[in-house]
Amino acid sequence: MVARAFIRLSPLQGLAIPKAAVRWEGGESFVFIIKEGKAWKRPVVLGLEDGERVLVIRGLEEGEGIAVTNVGALREGIAVEEER
Repeated sequence: MVARAFIRLSPLQGLAIPKAAVRWEGGESFVFIIKEGKAWKRPVVLGLEDGERVLVIRGLEEGEGIAVTNVGALREGIAVEEER
């Protein structure tokens, strides 16, 4: 017996960011957003990944700056210098 099915998939929605920007703590994923010269922890919900990038489907808005280097050394409220 042979069957053919068509499945309609909705387009992916979210923001693709470098996987290196994501940290995990207690089973929860988060990133550090950069706001007013300081790093702030922001929980995120992740979707698909391709090895180098991961899709953030909830918790991050387009245009928000995130830390992508030295992420392991950051702490909530620490002063940072932003590069663009």
